This record gives sequence, structure tokens and C-alpha cells, in this order.
Amino acid sequence: MNSTTVSSALANPLASFNNLHKNGDRECLQGPSHYDALSESHLQGIAQYEDLYLLTQNRSGHDSGKLYVFRVSPPQQCIFTTHLDVSQSAAALGGNGQAFNHPGGVQLAGKYLFVPVQTEDYNNTRIQVYNVEGLTSDNPSIALVNNSLIADCDDRKIESIGVAFDEANGNYVIVGLQGSDLYFYRTAGSDLSVPVTGGYAFTCKVPEHNDAGPQTINLLYGGDGQLYLVNFAVREKAVVLFTDYAYLYQVTWSQGLGDPASARHFITHGSSTPGVNQPHFRWGSGIHVDEMGINLLVTQRVMQEKCYIDRFEQKTDGSDADGEPEGTEAVE
Repeated sequence: MNSTTVSSALANPLASFNNLHKNGDRECLQGPSHYDALSESHLQGIAQYEDLYLLTQNRSGHDSGKLYVFRVSPPQQCIFTTHLDVSQSAAALGGNGQAFNHPGGVQLAGKYLFVPVQTEDYNNTRIQVYNVEGLTSDNPSIALVNNSLIADCDDRKIESIGVAFDEANGNYVIVGLQGSDLYFYRTAGSDLSVPVTGGYAFTCKVPEHNDAGPQTINLLYGGDGQLYLVNFAVREKAVVLFTDYAYLYQVTWSQGLGDPASARHFITHGSSTPGVNQPHFRWGSGIHVDEMGINLLVTQRVMQEKCYIDRFEQKTDGSDADGEPEGTEAVE
């Protein structure tokens, strides 16, 4: 298993995406001694920083969301938990006075974790930025860099965020997902304590395929400077019974997305209760780029004493995780 965090740029994202195992490799995280098993709440996002998994969870009825941090290496224990607080003031509440307690789909860019935190009714969002390099110390901690990076998102329902550092321009490209709408932004430079001023650079929609709606989005750059978007999507067969798809798009700035460069069906494995708490792209999902290429990460629905995740890694021998040969599967 690779755990090295490298640049979000990848020489050939399309080839790497097509080389992913179709079947997920199940991992069992050893949950924290205290966790929020709330029926209305579930895991929302997952990212990897060096040898650490970072998972976000909403907390219905509470005044904040939560972050769990686990070791990637066995025994994969929880080393840190914290509340993701939007500062407690009247200005920090949504338009109807509701607290921000719903962190959504996240992405890391270097040492920075970007988190969209919504109110209970989803009508308002704060884009938070945390420096997570302190998590590798003997006394793990995170540092809030910006409590509201993009004021234009304050009155939007941003449920997932994608981020990539644009090395050519020395700034960050950020995209927020609201339903099937995408809103793209650029920071003025590399200093993330400086808020993004003005509105979005452009907006477009995520195409829906086979009734598979977007759940989480992430961004990455190719070696040629091309920006790519990964869309995690699910098709619901029955109540909480999903099939999982991922789509890779090229992003044309100011125009949006065309047809997917690649569309893949992935198979998750997890709990003994399929559908109810099975890892699916409906819950926390995200990409991790290491020296081998793209990895996909996906969580089960709720935090428990044993929390299952799936990891989709690069094929190295032309076979899938179950030993069967696999070709790239197009999704109609």
C-alpha cells in the first residue's frame, strides 16, 4: 500500500484512471472509543495525508461537524478526533439561525484540507481550510487557516469540493458542487488566509449518466496542464442499495465539461449488511494521488467501532483484485 502524498498533478490522469482495479480492497479501520452514531448523520468525505486517513461526518442536531483521523498502516487505529467549528457567533449562523454542522465531500491540496460545511438545512455553506501537517506530530492537531474562504458560497448549498494547485499560475483552482451545478473559483495567489473576492469564474453542470447523480467531486492536473474532474456517482436500485460509478472529465476553463474521457463501474466490498452500511460512493469518497497514480477511497455510511473503507489502487499485473482479467468498462 502506498501512503506517500505527492503533488496533485499527474503525468497521465486518463491512463491512471483506466488502470484502477474494478474491485475495491476492503480495509477495516479501528474506530475511536467515542464516536457519533447518529441515525441522521453519516460519513461525508475522505482524504489521505501521508500515512493518515481523514474522514468527515455531519452531526445532525449539534452545533458542529466532526473530523476523524486514522493511521493508514496497520493496525489502522484512530489517532485524533476534533469538531469542525464555524466560529460561534450570530454572523456564523445560517440565514435562519441554524448551526453549521454538515461538513461535506473534501479534498486535500498539499498540506491543506478544504472542507465545505453546511447548515442543518443545507442552505448556507462556509468553505473552511485547515493546515493538517501537525497531525504527523506526537501531539496531533490541525490549524484553521480560513473560516470562510469563498464568500460567494455562503448562500449556496455546496455539498462537495474539488481543489487543485495550478503551478503555472501559482494559485488554487476550486470547484463547489451544488446538486448537479458546478461553481469554479480561483484564489488570488497561494496564500489561503486571503479570501476569494467576487463571484465564481464560471459555472456548468455535471452530466448525469444512467440516472447516476453526482455525489462527490475532486480535481487534479495532468502533466500537460490539463485540468481534470473526477465525479463519484451512484445509481439507486432500492433504498440505500447502490451501484457505484466514477467519471473522469477534462475541464475547459470558462466552458465546462464535455463527454467523459472515461466512465467506470466499480465494485465495493465491506460490511456484512449490504446496502445498509456498505461502502458506497454515496457516502464519503475521494481521490488520493501517489507515485503509482490515482487511488479511489470510499467509506461506509456511519462511524462504528469497526469502520470499513474500500481502496481502489493501480493494477500492476493486468489483473483485477479478484485475480480475474479486467478491461476498461464503458458505462452507457
